[in-house]
Amino acid sequence: MVEYRLEDLARISGVSARNIRAYRERGLLDSPRRVGRSAYYGERHVAQLAAISQLLAKGFNSAHISEFFAGLRGGRGLADTLGIDPSSWRVSESGLDVDPTDDDARTLVAAGVAHVTDGRVELSDPVLAEMVGGTEDRALCVRIMARLTATLRPASAHTG
Repeated sequence: MVEYRLEDLARISGVSARNIRAYRERGLLDSPRRVGRSAYYGERHVAQLAAISQLLAKGFNSAHISEFFAGLRGGRGLADTLGIDPSSWRVSESGLDVDPTDDDARTLVAAGVAHVTDGRVELSDPVLAEMVGGTEDRALCVRIMARLTATLRPASAHTG
């Protein structure tokens, strides 16, 4: 286990000794191992300083970073620490935003890959729906699925 004194940690991390002390006081950096009056820092501290520097560069302030690290130290996940409900931003709908009369949409519906509900084309498989919902170009995904379906359909008709 490699350990560093404050000056060595500052040199290795590129963070001044003054800032390291301030980060410790604000709860951003874990306390060092103490032996008498000497303080020893490890690789965990180097990693924490790198994370602090990256978060500061992204515009987070020390209060945000302290709260974030406190949550992680307390065993909370990232979403809990940030107070975010992941289900609110996950794609869970199966709608495709394509015209139900489109040839590709009709191919998918005919093959049972999709169905039309209230004038909206929806994928039948939730895994496919999540994959397509997470892409920027849903129309391209529909086109690819329709071509694959049309290509594979004749082959499966001969084997079944």
